[in-house]
Amino acid sequence: MRMLSFLPSLLLGGAPRRSQTPRKPLRASADEALADAVAWIVAHGGCYADPERLELYGHAPFALEPFPFPKREYDRLVALQPHFNALVDAVARDAAWLDETLAPAAKADAFTRRLLELRETCDSPQKASLGLLRSDYMLDAPGGDMEDGSGRALQVELNTIASSFDCLSTVLSGLHAYVAGRYAGAADDGWLLPENGARDGLAAGLAVAHREYERQFPAADDAPPRRVAIVVQPGERNQMDQRMLEHALQDAHGVAMSRVTLLDV
Repeated sequence: MRMLSFLPSLLLGGAPRRSQTPRKPLRASADEALADAVAWIVAHGGCYADPERLELYGHAPFALEPFPFPKREYDRLVALQPHFNALVDAVARDAAWLDETLAPAAKADAFTRRLLELRETCDSPQKASLGLLRSDYMLDAPGGDMEDGSGRALQVELNTIASSFDCLSTVLSGLHAYVAGRYAGAADDGWLLPENGARDGLAAGLAVAHREYERQFPAADDAPPRRVAIVVQPGERNQMDQRMLEHALQDAHGVAMSRVTLLDV
């Protein structure tokens, strides 16, 4: 059994910078830098659909400067992520443990009860699985001082079914690198930004899973090409985040993605 997993960026609101060295201030007014940043993020696809008219778009919320995050904690979280992924995979495969643990919740919650019923009726012949997981953390900083590196990251949740913002976080990492280079005299130690390969990593993972599915279940010679299905909700505002993943999968790996709703499947 193999499980492939990829680590998206930790925060959408601002890619963490990993240094306790004071960063250089912006060499421009906030209004000037902000206007340029809005243009940059729109030009690179960092957009949300308008809730009233989904064919219209505006820029996604963002922080002009990256959020200070202790390098020690960042490195610790990156090292922990594969272990969290393996734990989630093991829990998902332990049917007896799930039944026992979720039985009290199933008595009171129809949704949980239905999930357990579906699990009992499903016997998948697949011999491999892919996990696209996103861990969310908040920084607990003693005394409210996050610049001295004393903060401790605490896990808020681990998403296994709706791991969104991977592509938007990649765009935001690029935005902060752009702001640092243009308005702060390049990315010195105080603007130390980690590489963010979430978009390309997730696309690569989906491509590997697609190839493995084709290997396990060969299609007939006259069958149409198989696609990856992404389940979305009607009226989805976060389309660009999903579309960027769709395009990365198509452009880099030649695998098409289809958008479907729960009603479609």
